[in-house]
Amino acid sequence: MGLFKKKLTTEEARKVLEEIIMTIIDTSGKSLKDFIKALTDKIQLPPLPIEIPDPPNFSSLIAGAIVKGISNENAMEAIRKLKKILDAYKV
Repeated sequence: MGLFKKKLTTEEARKVLEEIIMTIIDTSGKSLKDFIKALTDKIQLPPLPIEIPDPPNFSSLIAGAIVKGISNENAMEAIRKLKKILDAYKV
């Protein structure tokens, strides 16, 4: 890690939040099918009767969809909350 860190601006917050979400999805190793199955199981829906193919750049697609409706200010607040959680631990 460098000696000097760049200060995160509100304008960059959505992009950074999207990157964080993409990293979490990529690291999980789960596919779209896995996520849909977990969701339908969680809300007790029957399995979907159709096979859904995994799209390319799945993590980017989902992260973009999650972040799309979030304002820059709310994205910055989410990042601050994540930082506060992480600051409690030695990583």
